Amino acid sequence: MEAVVTIGLPGCGKSTWAAGEAARIGAVIIERDIIRAEMARDGGEEFSWASWDFSWEAEVTRRWQSAKAAALAAGVSVIFADTNLNIGYRRELVADLKRAGYSVRYVFFDVAPEVCRARNATRGPKAVDEVAYDRLAPGFQAAQESLADEARELGVILEVIRN
Repeated sequence: MEAVVTIGLPGCGKSTWAAGEAARIGAVIIERDIIRAEMARDGGEEFSWASWDFSWEAEVTRRWQSAKAAALAAGVSVIFADTNLNIGYRRELVADLKRAGYSVRYVFFDVAPEVCRARNATRGPKAVDEVAYDRLAPGFQAAQESLADEARELGVILEVIRN
């Protein structure tokens, strides 16, 4: 069983890559944006950051955790296709995955923030606002600087994609 944890800024290509990789390795994708889109459709709307109610994030997290638990219980390969820029969160996720018997692979999207911002600008209502980039930038920089050491320490395979 393999678990893949993507790491990168919005607009770096995580979701696109995850779709192809999931088909290649037979994995399920667990992604907060997919859950948000499902919740918006449940309410009869298309997902848009402009209309998103951030008080719903607790429910997104609950559904994400439920999907993770179901995947681990079923023993299926899984891709966690989110930004995953928080080191504490990554460590907790890796610990859960290792306890469940998974081999873990980090896939770091080393894409320049300005490239990600330009790609994001083409997303229309699904575009992440500039405040989010400013909030995520320190985590991206920290990952660039320390991810190799973290992967070695945790016994995680590290793959870097530059595009």
